[in-house]
Amino acid sequence: MSLSSSSSLKSVSPKPFSFKLSKSPSPSPSVPIDYSVSSYKYTSINNALKAKLKKVREKIREDNDIYISQEHKKACYHYQKYKELLKITKQQETKIRFEFLKDNSRDGNFQEIFLDLLNSNDNYYFLKDTYDYIINYNEFNKKFVNRLDKYINIDILKDLFKEQSDFIQSLTMRELSILKSYCDDGNIYIQRWINKQFNTSNIYINYKNSIFLYFQFLDYFTLNPIFNGINSNYNNHTLFFNFIKDNYRNFPLEIYEYSINLYIKELNEIFKKAPRTKEVIYIYSYSSDNYIAKKVAKNKSLGYYISDNFIAGSIFPNKLIGMLASPEDLLYEIKIEKNIPLIFLKGIVNNNYSNDEIILPMKSTFYIEYANKKIRYSYDVKSICAFKELNMTSLVCLA
Repeated sequence: MSLSSSSSLKSVSPKPFSFKLSKSPSPSPSVPIDYSVSSYKYTSINNALKAKLKKVREKIREDNDIYISQEHKKACYHYQKYKELLKITKQQETKIRFEFLKDNSRDGNFQEIFLDLLNSNDNYYFLKDTYDYIINYNEFNKKFVNRLDKYINIDILKDLFKEQSDFIQSLTMRELSILKSYCDDGNIYIQRWINKQFNTSNIYINYKNSIFLYFQFLDYFTLNPIFNGINSNYNNHTLFFNFIKDNYRNFPLEIYEYSINLYIKELNEIFKKAPRTKEVIYIYSYSSDNYIAKKVAKNKSLGYYISDNFIAGSIFPNKLIGMLASPEDLLYEIKIEKNIPLIFLKGIVNNNYSNDEIILPMKSTFYIEYANKKIRYSYDVKSICAFKELNMTSLVCLA
């Protein structure tokens, strides 16, 4: 049989393959889908959502009940961050221990021991004391948290205190009495005398603790033993001390002129043999009035100031911060250059204000670096934040 291409069989061409996704049947327009929660009203899903919503509402109510306001909530948040940062900063509290002399007064009654020593012709003796000074150094950024703090070379300060202790113990009873009385109340009356504001009607000396002008009065009444018909008994220390206590407010101005001028002269003589600084140190003093800057401005002295009185300050600034009662009060930061005579009064006095006081001699020369600047500081040594602000004037003691 032969096959013919045109007769009995026809060739069939294959159709191309195609693949189509089946479509979901479209919903009938007359029956819309219900997406609302109500469609689950009686299902387990509805019950679970309600239970979860209830817990969320209770949590919100519980969290909000502990806050007074949104500000309170924000403050608590930042406080938590503060505590976290406190750990990160690796804050260090460095305690530096110094040894000092200690005043030997009994129960604060210096008069008693003073007269005992004078009558027995004995020397004053000192006890030993220590003081721990804390600085807050932040290892995180190598900064002092309290901007009042300076780098402290412990060896330099210890050498200075040792030299000062030796010097104080070398002084006579008369010289010690001058330094002690200067801190007790003498500085007030010396300043009034220099400023020509001294008045015998407003002088009050607590002779239970003070011995202000005792030896200077003694010199005067040795030359003039009788006062208003009363024998001063200058040759008996106990009787003479009682004479001063009973009559000092009646002394005429000429007696104070003699005694105060002699007192200032003797204090200047003590400074001539006082130890001099071998390295730069800083001391701090507070004032309710920027009198130094005002005097410099008034005198047009181009930033230089020569003191007309003895300048006192503390080597530890934290002792003075609590005394800045008003926003207008300021702190003097005094940089003392090398070779400046000074006297450290630790051990001579036993009151809180003067127990670490340093005094500089009269006619010292200062230069004002900053007439007035504001610095932030922290009164709390455990804080990493400087919350408070104070006024500061920076001085350099040149001579």
